[in-house]
This record gives sequence, structure tokens and C-alpha cells, in this order.
Amino acid sequence: MIFSKPLLPSHLSYDDIRPHHILALYSSYHILSNVLSSSRLLEKLQTHLSNHATTLLSKLSDICLPLLYSPVTSFFLPDVIIRWAIRIRCSHTLIELGERGAEEDQERKMAIVNELKTMPIAIDTDLANDQHYEVPAKFYDLCLGRNKKYSGGLWPFKASALGKGRGMTWEESLDKSEVAMLDLYVERAQIVDGMSIVDLGCGWGSMTLHLASKFPNCKITSISNSNSQREYILKTAQSRGYN
Repeated sequence: MIFSKPLLPSHLSYDDIRPHHILALYSSYHILSNVLSSSRLLEKLQTHLSNHATTLLSKLSDICLPLLYSPVTSFFLPDVIIRWAIRIRCSHTLIELGERGAEEDQERKMAIVNELKTMPIAIDTDLANDQHYEVPAKFYDLCLGRNKKYSGGLWPFKASALGKGRGMTWEESLDKSEVAMLDLYVERAQIVDGMSIVDLGCGWGSMTLHLASKFPNCKITSISNSNSQREYILKTAQSRGYN
């Protein structure tokens, strides 16, 4: 027998330790260490390959962007493909952020800040108005919810396998996500009835009209450089009976 006694019996004393005990302990440590190292190595390899695959797919989506903007090919692109590409690009951004340290991240932020200090407050305003701010409200009826909120929604409710709210239509899911996010704004801003509020860059009035519905005694000043947005907000407020 290689071991004449158990390795660590309860009555073991220092005098009972033999060289083969130390050798067995040392061998066990190396075996365990190699097993753990190999699993960590495999995990790192899987992460490395996954990150490279995500980066490759993200760059491929850049090449395919003209297909999305083309009036011909965009018609044949299903939403599931577009959402998948968006998730890939978001994952790629997280990978890039994770590869940068805190110092490099701060340097990039400060470079942007310094560049902004040398730039005018607004650039290409005429082009922005033509492409975005003066687009008719009917266009946004096709892609936004009832509140016309295009700066992000919140889905606190359970989702179906397709991504919409469980038991809801797509329209209901989008509408409720807008309201959920607007309510979160109200909560975090600690808005109460009777306040004077400035909605700077009000867009199509999602926050303005939401506040008007919840706080009838608030005085809300909404600011936009778009005449069509102003007309839409005033018309909608009047149709809903807001003061």
C-alpha cells in the first residue's frame, strides 16, 4: 500500500507525518489548481471568441445600414432582424466600454467636453429642422405611441416571448411603456400640483401633455424650435380640454 495510514486522522501528531503525506498533499494541490485554471482558461476563451463574434457582427451591421434606409430593401427587413442588429450593436458598445479602463474612459469624455467648448451651441439647424423637427406629426403616428415619446420607454410589466407586454397588443404595450417612463420622470423630479415647470426641448409635448393631465394647476412652459411641434401641442391640449 502506498499510504499506510489515513492522511489526516483525528489523532495525527506532527511526529506521525511522513514524506509521502507531504507529497500527496502537494500533488493534490497541483491537480486541483490545474483543474481550476483550465476551467478559467476555457471561460476566458469562450468570452474572447464571443466578443470577437459580436464585434464582427456589429461591423457587418454597419455595412448593411444602407439596406435599412433604402425605400426598396427596408420594406423586406422584418422587425425581428432590426431588433437583433440593435442588440448586437449595444453588446458591442458594452464590450468596447469594458475593454477601456477608467482613466481612458475619462480621457475620452474630457476630449468630448473640450471639443464642445470650441463648437457653436447648435450646428446644421436648418438641416435638422428639415429632417426631424418639421416632420409632420402624422409621420410619428406611424411609429410612436399615443404620447409621441421618442426618447425611450419603460417596460416594468412582464413581456411575452415576442417582446411586447404580456396579454397586450403592440400598440397597448408601446402606449403603456411611454406612460410608465413619464410617471418615473414625475416621481424623480418630485413634481407636485401648482409648480411652475419649464419643458426645454419639449418635442411633441409628451411630458408637457402628461403633466397637464396629472397636474391641472401647474404652469407649464414648453420650448421648441419647431413650429409644427408647437401647433400640435396647442391643438392636442385644446382637444383634451387642458387649460
